[in-house]
Amino acid sequence: MTLDPRSRGAFKILLELYDKRPDLQEAYPEAKKGDLKRLARWAEGASTEKWHDSAHGILRPYAESYRLWLRSLDITNTAEPGWDIRLATYLKRWGPLYFSPPEEEAWVGKAQPSFLKKQGLLPEHVFLDLGCGWLRGTIELIEYLEEGNFYGIDISQANIDKAKERTMQMAKHQPNLAVASGFEIGQLWPNIQFDFVLAASVFTHLYPADLRECLRQLSKVLRGRCFATIFKDNTLPVHGGWCGVCVDHHEDHSTISRRENLEKLDFCYNTSWISHAAIQFGLRVREIGPTEIGQFMLEISPTGQVPNRDS
Repeated sequence: MTLDPRSRGAFKILLELYDKRPDLQEAYPEAKKGDLKRLARWAEGASTEKWHDSAHGILRPYAESYRLWLRSLDITNTAEPGWDIRLATYLKRWGPLYFSPPEEEAWVGKAQPSFLKKQGLLPEHVFLDLGCGWLRGTIELIEYLEEGNFYGIDISQANIDKAKERTMQMAKHQPNLAVASGFEIGQLWPNIQFDFVLAASVFTHLYPADLRECLRQLSKVLRGRCFATIFKDNTLPVHGGWCGVCVDHHEDHSTISRRENLEKLDFCYNTSWISHAAIQFGLRVREIGPTEIGQFMLEISPTGQVPNRDS
């Protein structure tokens, strides 16, 4: 490993910290043999307050050194935290009641039903709003669909509670709504198969492991088509199909922009990676095109082949 003088100082500090911390030694045993990639990835995160680690103050002056070294290896932002950390991060960002400007609510409330109807959604179809929030985009469909055909899940109890309150006031039919943190759709409603699924602004905020899990769970309950939006970027040399928190999409490549994107949980994906992940679960992906809000629409449907749902 060839390092410039500043980087040598950064890694000297990091290795001294590593020698004093059994938790780091257990988490990154390969560092003892000189493989510092994962340890440096942790240091890069800790130095920018990503992991809220007590070592932040020690590592902060060297944040740029860790970041540049990782960039040189083309592995920046490829390490995912464990499920407990990911879930806590999701809940911190999306657990509270979601608010948006009235004009945005009005637009979404018309745009999503209009799009789905153009795609062929009929009253007799069974529909799932995956990441439904408080139904700001799809509440109109409750009356459009036959009674009992509307389903919705969200990670936020607050949003589900508000959704139920709104439907009591605005809809004759009551939808099937539930809180779900792991996309456990089949467990919530056994034997239900969906003709249409909408995952608007869901994949845009998922780590790769959770996007794969969503596809796996979806493959068990999807008999029709799922429409999902992503932040698409197939031009960057991304690792594993994604580019982390999209810092590479900012001209300054700054730690500030990295932190801003992390707080928003904005993840960009390569569509070839998503297609590869989907096919493992018996699903195919078709690219539809850009949306009016800067995302990209995908259509996901069963291939008819037996999927590998256990991997």
